[in-house]
Amino acid sequence: MFLVVCVESFSALVDRVEKARVFHWNRKPLKVKVLSTVLHYSGLSYRVVAKDLSALVRFSYGFVPLWFRRMREALKKPKRMRRRVAAVDET
Repeated sequence: MFLVVCVESFSALVDRVEKARVFHWNRKPLKVKVLSTVLHYSGLSYRVVAKDLSALVRFSYGFVPLWFRRMREALKKPKRMRRRVAAVDET
């Protein structure tokens, strides 16, 4: 069940990146680019990410921070709404 949810959310992220047209060149598959940025965001180093994904596609570890920056700029977090009124309970 957990794996199905992860795959669905990963597919949704790939679709969102594709619609946002984050990457202009498609020499490497889009799923590999998204997966590398997710792995780096979760705490793995650039070299470890490139080494682990070398079974799928070979790429230099220098591309991981580039892809990470492009995705971060394109997929910004929504702004948090701040409350204008605070309720105080004096009981």
